[in-house]
Amino acid sequence: MPGHCRTVSPNLKAQIPLLYHDNYSIKEICRILCIKKLLVYKTLNLYSRYGTVTNPSKYSLFTGRH
Repeated sequence: MPGHCRTVSPNLKAQIPLLYHDNYSIKEICRILCIKKLLVYKTLNLYSRYGTVTNPSKYSLFTGRH
């Protein structure tokens, strides 16, 4: 289904860096949490850049977005 998106909870995303730092592979994290590799890579990227698993500028008061 093109355009079909599923919202992933911040609690689930928070598990990704924890598992990764416990030396689980990307493939194992995907299997354990039933998520795709792309989500793992994006979440780890956000975590390494901002120290959080959600994009801090997405809901910024300064950007005018909601």
